[in-house]
Amino acid sequence: MTVSEYKNAVKGKRIDVIGLGVSNIPLVDFLISAGAIVTARDKKPYNDAKEKYEEHEKKGVKVICG
Repeated sequence: MTVSEYKNAVKGKRIDVIGLGVSNIPLVDFLISAGAIVTARDKKPYNDAKEKYEEHEKKGVKVICG
């Protein structure tokens, strides 16, 4: 499967990403650019990484913490 085929396959799909660490941030950005509906789940409390979470929420990512 090519990248463009993958982007077409995930467009409009709901995708959960577990963890918003260094390695998953580019993944979340890629999925958003492909048109996926992204929910990011992270174990840190919201206030511990508020700036990072707010940045992703502005991009349309639903962030669930705790």
